[in-house]
Amino acid sequence: MEPGRLTISGKHESSKEEKKGKTVYSETSSAGILRTLTLPAEVDAGKASATLKDGILTLTLPKVAKAQAVSVKSAAA
Repeated sequence: MEPGRLTISGKHESSKEEKKGKTVYSETSSAGILRTLTLPAEVDAGKASATLKDGILTLTLPKVAKAQAVSVKSAAA
């Protein structure tokens, strides 16, 4: 994760082998994905999480808490 951007990457590989008589057919495939998203707000990277369930990637990216203004009274000496 970079400031203001999130990059997601993944790779899928599979292989299949089939025997018919004395002939063996073998097939291997591979695919990759790379996505970079611009985030609309500052994200607290320490609290970010991701889950993958049934082929669906769910990202939780909490915003950084805004700074609170503090009122300071000065006393005349």
